[in-house]
Amino acid sequence: MNESNDWAAYIEQLIQDCADREATTNLRTSRTPGSGLDGQMTIEALPTVYRDTQFRSLLEACWAATLDSFNITWEYEPTTFDLPSGAKYLPDFHLPEIGAWLEVKGPGVPRVEKAYELGEMLACSCASRSCDCRWPGGEMVIIGHPPTPFDPWSEGAYRHWPNGSKRKLARRHGGFVRWTSTRRYNSWITDCSHCRRVSWTEGLGLSRCRGCGEALISGLYRDFESRFEFVRLPWLSGSSLQPDDPTAAFDPQARILGLENELERMRDLLRSENQRANAAIAREEAAEQAAEQPRRGDAFEAWLKAQRDDHPRSSHAWFMVDCVLDRYRLHADTGTPLGEHVCEARVVGDCECLEQPAAGARQDGARP
Repeated sequence: MNESNDWAAYIEQLIQDCADREATTNLRTSRTPGSGLDGQMTIEALPTVYRDTQFRSLLEACWAATLDSFNITWEYEPTTFDLPSGAKYLPDFHLPEIGAWLEVKGPGVPRVEKAYELGEMLACSCASRSCDCRWPGGEMVIIGHPPTPFDPWSEGAYRHWPNGSKRKLARRHGGFVRWTSTRRYNSWITDCSHCRRVSWTEGLGLSRCRGCGEALISGLYRDFESRFEFVRLPWLSGSSLQPDDPTAAFDPQARILGLENELERMRDLLRSENQRANAAIAREEAAEQAAEQPRRGDAFEAWLKAQRDDHPRSSHAWFMVDCVLDRYRLHADTGTPLGEHVCEARVVGDCECLEQPAAGARQDGARP
């Protein structure tokens, strides 16, 4: 069943989250405070494990989870570039399916100029109308920022919500994706209806999806339009603070315990859903079998009719057998006990079928 597959996938994800959270806890416990800072950084990055990959910061791991939600394949720090300036540069993410590189920059993280230099280096030099490169305009270089916070107070759809509910929604919402292009073009994000992939596009490639090459039917959106949700990993605290904010409360053991309890609850729910589904299937199969087979006791009913018809209609035996036949039919149809007297004459309260009927009643063939 599709529902069972969905539940199984969700539980597998919860189990993977537990493993990532435990690995993150061990990683952060073993690190030396202040080791994530250098002479130019102002906020210490929190190393994080996501899907068995160790990231330098929580913001990078959240971006990886966001790319997964966009159905975009990513590679973490696969290649080091020698820039024209002579500097070496290691971008955070390579997105091979859409021809893009993503550099994640949180608050207080310097050296963003290297991303701009890489963007110029990878740009295509073809004329606008004669470009036949695989990636029109060249590979993109995008700078990913912390998300734009979600503000339910400014959304008309939540106007009638109480303030407490709005605050809870704001804490749980991951915010919206925010990015910057490293080129002179405006960059856009779109949801391709062909490959079901959310991806960026810019410049010469605005009319087609960079992932599958099909013409874009859905709309194009800028980062300030707050269209696509940013995925904040569950082991970030429930506060609305940005990833890698050193003031964010982090209690990994409590979060692991909470997730394990949720996992057990989901397993129980999955078992009960499977039991209900199996019971429904069994009922449907039984109904189909009952519809295909004749009603139980049809042969006995035919025998009773034959016994009744062997006697004259006005005879005492005919009325006796006919009364039994009425009782049997009601029992077969409604489950009424056979011992209950249910012939038609009993309904009007004057059944005398167990007695010898009067001579006048036998003459016209009607029941007494």
